[in-house]
Amino acid sequence: MRDVVLVLEIGKLRNRAVAFNRSFEVVAQAVCETAVYYPQNGWVEKNADEIWMACLKVLQNVVNTVGEERLAGLAVTNVRDAMVIWDRTTGRPIHAVLGSEDRRNHILCQFFKKNRKEPMVRYRTGLFVEPHLAAIKIAWILEHFPDAKERARNGDLAYGGLDTWIIWNLTRGGVHATDVSNAARTLLYDINSRRWEPQLLAAFGVPAALLPKVQSTVADYGQTSSIAAGFTVPILAVATVPSAELYAQTDGQAGGIHWHCGKTFNLQYAAGEEIPGGGSTLSALAWQDQEKHFYAAELPVHTGGFVIQWLKDGLGLISEYGQAGEDARAVSETGDLSFIPAWSDLGPPQYNLLNHGAVLGLTYKTTRRHLIRAALEGMAHQVADAVVMLEKTLLPRVRCLRADGGAARIDFLLQFQADLLGVPVERSLQQHLAALGMARWLGWHAGLWAGENTPPCPWQCEHTFEPGIDEKARQTLRWQWQSAVEHIKTLRVANEDSA
Repeated sequence: MRDVVLVLEIGKLRNRAVAFNRSFEVVAQAVCETAVYYPQNGWVEKNADEIWMACLKVLQNVVNTVGEERLAGLAVTNVRDAMVIWDRTTGRPIHAVLGSEDRRNHILCQFFKKNRKEPMVRYRTGLFVEPHLAAIKIAWILEHFPDAKERARNGDLAYGGLDTWIIWNLTRGGVHATDVSNAARTLLYDINSRRWEPQLLAAFGVPAALLPKVQSTVADYGQTSSIAAGFTVPILAVATVPSAELYAQTDGQAGGIHWHCGKTFNLQYAAGEEIPGGGSTLSALAWQDQEKHFYAAELPVHTGGFVIQWLKDGLGLISEYGQAGEDARAVSETGDLSFIPAWSDLGPPQYNLLNHGAVLGLTYKTTRRHLIRAALEGMAHQVADAVVMLEKTLLPRVRCLRADGGAARIDFLLQFQADLLGVPVERSLQQHLAALGMARWLGWHAGLWAGENTPPCPWQCEHTFEPGIDEKARQTLRWQWQSAVEHIKTLRVANEDSA
């Protein structure tokens, strides 16, 4: 009986395979980590073969536990923006995987902005021209490797995100494809006409022959090869991790807001079948189910949980993540301390106005716990800024926020977020929403349920954090944050003028 769906989740560090039954219960899972390499400042690389072997290992582990005869289908979900180019004949990569945080080709981004080409790209893709996106990385590889441009034009090379790379290997080179949510993150795919756009390909110097076929989120992505994978199962669904998480939290319905609290924070609004837009929000083609296209608005906060990791590994102020919340609660306020975690940018709506963090208000009375509390409060203020922008551009009022991810386990952070916004914050019971979303898609289309037997949305709320302060206190907190940000921006301008 084929009563189990298998999901492969390809992450930044961890690769995870998990099998779900008809009731969305986990019946088997396996995890394998892969290394990240930093050959130069701003360069982030991974080994494509290591990723393939790690994915194969976890898949085989779960299949051996569950039994191949029970598998109804396989789904693949992956982190966005990591990419690789390989030889179609040999299957060998010509370069390391460029990670999602790689920033090596920032000069090309500056060229697009300086020459006013970014508005055209933004209109067609819903994105800003940023170095971590695939088109920028492809351009760098084609420029820096001998004969790469000519081989790409001749169709000898293949490009793909990690989803495409793994599917290519699982099918032993039989399928070179991706889904709409991955394609829409490349700066090469027009989310209006929903195709690889020739004008964008020409602008970035990317040959069409290099690119994979774009399919619906749920579609035929071939069948795993028994020779390559050791088992045979149809691959029926592909999506990025953020799209799968949004689907899991909203059950595919418009109007919900998803807050992922990982190493970086990402706020997503499920917009529906119309392309959202306005201000600093990014427009995303989240998924396609048959002929229906579903869009989302995104507001990324690039620092996020990295702050907690820095408190732990950089400063040694905490020994584990959970300690941050305990220490923050141990003091009633920050002692007039303001922490601005803007290491890569300030976040929406001001993004690039700051590219470094700052701490204001230090006194001899400042303690370790004051700094930890200020850091968590600063993280929440950045998310509040994103919500304010969302309300100004797309929504009259955000009424609830649903949170998941590692940092969402910190009660203080979610409670303070509810206090700042004046709305409830619901924490997800499930920690691996992407796999859950893929299982939901896969279960439907693999025939696990029929008609009225379809189970309800599997997402569950573990705890709701209700606002605990009044409007006056809320406005005071927001004013203090905004004053600190304006002060740092003024100092930056003064330093630039004197340089």
